[in-house]
Amino acid sequence: MNFSESELAILRNFAKINPTQIIKPDHFGAKDPSNSIIGHYKFETAYDFEPFGLYEVPMFLQALETFDHPDIEVLNDRLVISEGNSKITYFTSPLDLIKSSEAPDLSKKFSKLDCELDFDLSADKLATIHKTASIFKAQYLFLESDDDAIRLTVSSDSPGTSANSFDVVIRDNIRANNLDDVILKIPFTEMRVLPGDYTVQASAKKISKWSCFNNVDYYIGCAID
Repeated sequence: MNFSESELAILRNFAKINPTQIIKPDHFGAKDPSNSIIGHYKFETAYDFEPFGLYEVPMFLQALETFDHPDIEVLNDRLVISEGNSKITYFTSPLDLIKSSEAPDLSKKFSKLDCELDFDLSADKLATIHKTASIFKAQYLFLESDDDAIRLTVSSDSPGTSANSFDVVIRDNIRANNLDDVILKIPFTEMRVLPGDYTVQASAKKISKWSCFNNVDYYIGCAID
């Protein structure tokens, strides 16, 4: 068994959410210890192995990078990572010891919520949001309804204050825009998402869902400003 390059990129990203993860044959999942962000990725085709635990995902990824085209064999309490005549024996973590790190699949619960915002955000706009957040050392991404558009504001203070800010106005591919006077804010410390095009849904129940084209979903907590 060997993971694809795109799957390893997702696992590398999820390690920024939590370095301790349970790897299952049909998905990756990562949950921040504070539950502020959860990442979930479903494989296009499930693998054939028993679930195993990784206490330090970054170390596991570094072990894989020792080889060009590693093969992974999942045994009872270890992984055998090999290529040709070389191999690494990598011990896994008992599932019961890291059960608290397991990421739940929130798709069914989230689907029952009424989302006041539902729109598409392009990869270019998302990249610019992160770039300006870095420039301004901004703490939050604000989301609000703006007549028939949706406004995203990068700032460390509420929109309209004297703090440095950057605005992105979304006018196309909007499916819901009903926040009225409510403004949602997401800390940039929780915006640990892969680059890409996203469908964004946000609820006044203080949760948002960011869905990427490659079966990656992030559930990110937000607050009402």
